[in-house]
Amino acid sequence: KNLELNNNILKNINNNKSVNLSDIEREIIKLLFFKNSIQKKIIKVSILKYKIDIKSNSVESHLSRIRNKIETVDSNLKIFSNETGVVSIS
Repeated sequence: KNLELNNNILKNINNNKSVNLSDIEREIIKLLFFKNSIQKKIIKVSILKYKIDIKSNSVESHLSRIRNKIETVDSNLKIFSNETGVVSIS
């Protein structure tokens, strides 16, 4: 699309606006760029290193920050979460 990820910098290639990502945000967005959709539990276990049975809103918190950063660079890309725990980007 119109976003480029270089190390921890997310850049809109159309307007040159950029924003810094945390390491965790970078890993989440990399997964979404390559997979387009993924289960929240995969993010929780593989990136956050939480055990599957631990209750936490961390994934949604990280996704919210990523959404805000995507808006900051004026990208038309959107991250969606559905009720079944699937996160997708389009």
